[in-house]
Amino acid sequence: MKKTLSMQTSGKTMTDQFLLRKRKSMTNLRNSENKGEEEKSKKSSNKKIPNLFDINSKKTCVLLFVLSTVSYLGIAIITSGLSVFDHTAALYLSQHASHIQVPLLKRFFEAWTRWDAIYFVDMSLQKRLFEQQWAFSDVWSALIRSVCFGSQDVIILGLTACFLAIGLHAIAALAFYYTTNAVFSDKQMSVLSVVFYLFSPAGIFMSVGYAESAFAACSFLGLLCYVQKRQTLAAGFWSLSTLFRSNGLFWSLLFVLPTVEICLSLVKRKIEFSKFFKIAFMNGCRCIGIAFPFFYGQFQAYKTFCPRASWCLSYLPLIYPIIQRKYWDVGFLRYWTPNNIPNFFLACITVIPLIFSLWYSLSTASKDTTMRYLFILSLFYLYLGLFQMHTQVLNRLSSSFPLLYWTLAHAQLQRKSLHVQKLTKIIFFSWVLYTLIQAGLYGSFLPPA
Repeated sequence: MKKTLSMQTSGKTMTDQFLLRKRKSMTNLRNSENKGEEEKSKKSSNKKIPNLFDINSKKTCVLLFVLSTVSYLGIAIITSGLSVFDHTAALYLSQHASHIQVPLLKRFFEAWTRWDAIYFVDMSLQKRLFEQQWAFSDVWSALIRSVCFGSQDVIILGLTACFLAIGLHAIAALAFYYTTNAVFSDKQMSVLSVVFYLFSPAGIFMSVGYAESAFAACSFLGLLCYVQKRQTLAAGFWSLSTLFRSNGLFWSLLFVLPTVEICLSLVKRKIEFSKFFKIAFMNGCRCIGIAFPFFYGQFQAYKTFCPRASWCLSYLPLIYPIIQRKYWDVGFLRYWTPNNIPNFFLACITVIPLIFSLWYSLSTASKDTTMRYLFILSLFYLYLGLFQMHTQVLNRLSSSFPLLYWTLAHAQLQRKSLHVQKLTKIIFFSWVLYTLIQAGLYGSFLPPA
């Protein structure tokens, strides 16, 4: 009896153990199935809702470049046919006979040749005739003319200027990608920085006959050489940038600032005089090289207009500031008038992100020398935009602000603060919306284009 009882109890124990094991295996199986379903749902949700900012492919940059360029030019064509505030492009085309009789090409010319682009086409056709044309780059016009093999057809000149600008815009984006990769050694950071750059407030001005894309290409090629420690070559590219836009002069700050720092080290006797002299001499030569195209152009203007013009007798007879003041009323606080308040609001699309980038990069600028110099350069541009020039022009000049795109991309990738991430996303989507509206206004010959 005792044996059978013990067997029964042991049998019951085995059965209970078996059932427990079975239940455990079933629960484990269910848990693994649930985990698998959760992982599948996560993967499917990731596939359904991709994050635009989690990209690390250069192909994405190419697609976005094509998409943005086609969108801007297409919108300009559509709006140019709806309502046009100013018919200068059509009048200019009627005054200069063209051998091209294709209506579509004429439509492209009238839609894309607006505002300052007309100046560049006219200067490509017959060089500088009027005083105010000395505010624009004759080198950009000469480049358009040479690509067209000296053609006198305005439609060919106008469309060539657009396609040349698009090609140089692509070079600028590529140079910016490699510059970012050289600084951060991060592919995703490089790609995202380029994405922010492609949708900068410069918008359609990078794809039409303006000198902005040529300036940006030379600027970023120079910056690429600078971060690679090929500083003389960097100065060469920045000298070319000055040929296209006078604000290329400001790149010389990246040679002036280290010279000042070395001078302070000499005062504190932390560096030998021979080393200081060598560095100061080399940086001085580079600064002269960057500034030479600008001052040579001023010398040409002096020979053309002096002694007939009144400004020839001024203490510093430079035509560029005279023209800016005479025709566009540029000067300290001259733009601070009630009727320009809307233009200040338009400039906020660049001013607010620029202030954010300065705040965000403040700690990095104190540690890294290149970041410090770019920080000071951005701060200088912000001062000029707010107090010296037409503030909304900052939207176009933003095409060459590397610190702006680096900080936005870095803030988005770090994911340390949700508020900062939301701000960068708001900035990006506001840029996209602004550039699309800007393209429509440009096609209609309306401000703020």
